[in-house]
Amino acid sequence: MADDFRSLLETIYPEEPTQTCYDDLAIGSWFTASIQARRPYDDSPMTLKDPHSYDTFHMSLMTRGGVITYGEWDAWTELSNKPWAEKFREDYPFLLVAEDLTVEETQRIYDDLVRFAASRKAPNEYK
Repeated sequence: MADDFRSLLETIYPEEPTQTCYDDLAIGSWFTASIQARRPYDDSPMTLKDPHSYDTFHMSLMTRGGVITYGEWDAWTELSNKPWAEKFREDYPFLLVAEDLTVEETQRIYDDLVRFAASRKAPNEYK
């Protein structure tokens, strides 16, 4: 198992309650994941607690510098076979979103992404 994703989350914009969120996580050279304790695009005021105190998370996932769902790197072809993939919806061809993920589901997704990124050369090496 990779690091507990909750220990990697850092609060940004704490002085702006409507913008307060956790900073994005870079997963190798492949992915950027936004793991939040509130739904994407929710702009209600919020003060984030310790990430370990939340039961569910919302994740936005994209490849770093390209389209995740098809194209040159086609990361989603393999990842879409994972049991958790059905929880994601395509927001744009470069952004996948899943809401109401348990801590265990979020950790499993994070672990799978870390393994995927570690087992392949960086996307910029494919050119």
